[in-house]
Amino acid sequence: MRDQAGWLWVATKDGLAARKPTGETVRIGAADGCAIVEPRLLVELPGDRMMLIGADDTGRDRIAFGKQLQWTTYRALPEARWDAAARRGNGAVLMAGDRLYRISPADPTRV
Repeated sequence: MRDQAGWLWVATKDGLAARKPTGETVRIGAADGCAIVEPRLLVELPGDRMMLIGADDTGRDRIAFGKQLQWTTYRALPEARWDAAARRGNGAVLMAGDRLYRISPADPTRV
């Protein structure tokens, strides 16, 4: 998936990878703030931000938000396996089992 800034994002079997607009390929990991080692879902958000959903090294679901090489990882609440995700407005809608959840910025004017 390519974001508006020209970064190409790829969720692989062994983590998240990106190709910068310069052509350089980088791995995104714990040193960048992304603790997800088994990514499942990747969603582009406004402002060239990305949302990544997958498992950490203990197998627990995590959600990470990032822009280029700066990421923050959160535990998924409730403890559920996220099945699907899509961009919606300034945030995203996620599905776990038969429930839908919405994630959006606390201040909708910030992107």
